[in-house]
Amino acid sequence: LTIDREQPEYDVDSEDEQWLSERGHLSADNFERMMELLEGASSDVQICQPKEARSLLKDFEDDLIDDVYDYWLQKRKDAAATRNIASLIPRVKTDNRRDAPGAVNPYVAFRRRAEKIQTRRNRKNDEDSYEKMFKLAYDIGKALILFDMVRKR
Repeated sequence: LTIDREQPEYDVDSEDEQWLSERGHLSADNFERMMELLEGASSDVQICQPKEARSLLKDFEDDLIDDVYDYWLQKRKDAAATRNIASLIPRVKTDNRRDAPGAVNPYVAFRRRAEKIQTRRNRKNDEDSYEKMFKLAYDIGKALILFDMVRKR
């Protein structure tokens, strides 16, 4: 038995396949893993620097790291320019608490509810309620006695 590695979130597209065919010394799986590591080290506003990329991808050769880093950087810039998307790995947008409550992004898939919907009324277990219930039970008992007396008559 062997333990399967988790598949990278990055998927090779046709443009990547063409780039990989020009450089025959890199497999698609390793390329996907490298791209995922570079994307994971970057955010929408901050891009992974070359020195950081070398430390992340220390399992690979320096020339290969430089080639993949340059390709990744260009692909990320192209994606930001054409599709207004900073990341190359698709993500589901969720509501952030840091956003202002009035600012509603229509492209957010899962939003928090504006207010909690109350489905049941809260019951109060206080002394007044207990006394009212006790009196009601007493009155119903008396009514049953009266009905029984009327029936016997």
